[in-house]
Amino acid sequence: MATVVGCGVSVSLTAENKRALKALLGTGRWHNESEIIRYGLHLVIQEARRSDYAPMPKEELAAALAALTPAEKREEAAFAKLSARTSRKAMREDAP
Repeated sequence: MATVVGCGVSVSLTAENKRALKALLGTGRWHNESEIIRYGLHLVIQEARRSDYAPMPKEELAAALAALTPAEKREEAAFAKLSARTSRKAMREDAP
């Protein structure tokens, strides 16, 4: 997993994410990885404007997590660990 840092933003990419970026670049629609990431963020923002992001019921969340493949579970665990580490670092930096 690689971490890309810039403008106060840190993005962690898995090997699968990198392969997807490379494949998308190969289509010729985008000129660089940043364009693809910005487009993805644009889509998420559009979806957020259209959706009600109420918390997922516990049963539904449990079913979704149970359906993850072993590789997806490892990826989720890696992101959770990275997120916790990043949050702790941000809290230390914000402390007086």
